[in-house]
Amino acid sequence: MRLTVEMRFRGPVRIGTGGFGMEGSGLILHSDTLFSALYIAWLRLYGGPVPKMRVSSAFPRAGGVVYYPRPQLPIPGLTPDDALAFGKSLKALRWVAEPSFFRWIRGAAFRAEDVHAMLKAEEVLDKQAAVRDRPRAAVDRFGAGTNLYWVGETFFADGDGLTFFAEVPDGEADRFCRAVEWLGDEGIGGRRSSGYGAFEPRFSASWPFEAATAGEAAGGSAGNAAGYVLLSLYGPNADERRRVVALLQAYHLVERTGWTESVGGQPGLRHRRVVMVAEGSVLREPVEGGIVDVAPDGFPHPVYRYGKAFLVGASASDGGAGDAGAE
Repeated sequence: MRLTVEMRFRGPVRIGTGGFGMEGSGLILHSDTLFSALYIAWLRLYGGPVPKMRVSSAFPRAGGVVYYPRPQLPIPGLTPDDALAFGKSLKALRWVAEPSFFRWIRGAAFRAEDVHAMLKAEEVLDKQAAVRDRPRAAVDRFGAGTNLYWVGETFFADGDGLTFFAEVPDGEADRFCRAVEWLGDEGIGGRRSSGYGAFEPRFSASWPFEAATAGEAAGGSAGNAAGYVLLSLYGPNADERRRVVALLQAYHLVERTGWTESVGGQPGLRHRRVVMVAEGSVLREPVEGGIVDVAPDGFPHPVYRYGKAFLVGASASDGGAGDAGAE
């Protein structure tokens, strides 16, 4: 069963962006973090085993519109004059509203007014979602000394938040929804003990990708697609790792790290770092992806990092300006 899940946050959410401090917070909840949270929720509610499922990353939603990462494809039909006129703005473009995203991956030509509308739509997201650093003070229990530090947090306007997409077995849909509801009460992301990350989920059977491509949109073949755009992180499995260079068409990479969490009461430790292919990257053919054990040395059980690919087929375009390549 295919589900669209809206996460409407009751307050701030902390989405870590890497680094050593707690400053900064993101607008995207990566698929590996989301799956790990669902995995823990499932174990706490049902004791396991976790059924096979496929989830996308959770993308920002503003004014009822979902925003996707910029596809690593040339903008179809963009003339040299328009490429020059919009050059700096397009270079800075990070988030593409759903109508423009579907137009892009379908290969429909962009006129100047289409580019302008796409850039204006990103400004709406900038106004509806705020990322800020909040000052905090740590107090020494013995000497009563204080230490100032900053915590990054993301705020969304009422009714906005994040949206992700999931494919779950038909017989497990109800249990999946209950696990997401439990996760909403517990919170997701960092600083949950301080009340961050709690959300109200909204479930829908609507599936926006079927109208976007000629073939199956996610989790499989996309007919005569000219490429496959990632809507999740992707970690190649053992077979794909041997031919990953041939699979990647246009991509950028992201290093993932984080803390372990265990239902058995094991202490939280930094798990091993892993490099994955990021959302918006383009592959030449459908891939499966894998799940990687990133447990620290000596940890008593595996710690899984989700790298299954959630794909949308992209149609052939007329070409044009745009960046495509490794970063």
